[in-house]
Amino acid sequence: MWNALIFAFYAYGGIEVLGIMSYRLRKPEEAPKAGRVMLLGLAAVYVLSIGLAVIMVPFNAFNSKESPFVLALSSKYLTFVPHLFNGVLIIAGFSTMTASLYAITSMMITLAQEGDAPKAFSKKWKNKYPFYALCLIACGLAGTITMSLLLPEKVYEYITTAAGLMILYNWSFILLSSGRLFQPSLLGRVKRWTGLVLVAAAVAGTLFHPLSRPGFFISLLIVFVIALSDWIIERVRKKKNTNDQEYPTPQGSAEFRIKGIRMRKNKV
Repeated sequence: MWNALIFAFYAYGGIEVLGIMSYRLRKPEEAPKAGRVMLLGLAAVYVLSIGLAVIMVPFNAFNSKESPFVLALSSKYLTFVPHLFNGVLIIAGFSTMTASLYAITSMMITLAQEGDAPKAFSKKWKNKYPFYALCLIACGLAGTITMSLLLPEKVYEYITTAAGLMILYNWSFILLSSGRLFQPSLLGRVKRWTGLVLVAAAVAGTLFHPLSRPGFFISLLIVFVIALSDWIIERVRKKKNTNDQEYPTPQGSAEFRIKGIRMRKNKV
């Protein structure tokens, strides 16, 4: 159960997209309510589906090679049901990919606009499509397809574990930063630290399963690349600020006026 905890968390991956989309809502203050409704809805569907599968099939009939839902719905009288269920899963997977594509593209454009990523990723083709950002995402997608061809039997566990861990790391940063940005109540602090403990338990559980362990090290490699990129950006930014102080932009020039506008925007 400890090893499988990461996969239970993975079912809730994408809930953080609500925060990214909240500024587009007509009433952004309703975002927390939407989050609670989605969490409760996912929990109800998750528990209900697992409960029905366990009721319909003997417990010792479950195995790691077949989906428990396909196994529960398999019947000589309903041979089409497993195929229908797999079709639903594929459609749900594309739906998840669409939400992830929106979230990743939005974050990449924001990082590029704020100077935390190359400026090219903020440029849009025909002022509408983030061409360079989508190209980078396409490269990552091509890499995963290549891995699925090279490691057809193990890539799902590797990618799912690594992606699930990255989601948990993201949640950890959100929980830790929320304590600095807000003044939570006693109940809020209890919930925040409970969440961090559960995240730590899920991360630690991946170390005790041979298929999940490589995903853990892959996630550490990704975190290292992110940390290295952030360190390089900070070094470049400090060097640029030092040069700006040594050689200030002449007052009255167009560049000086642009800098003033940016400074006022940042203050706002």
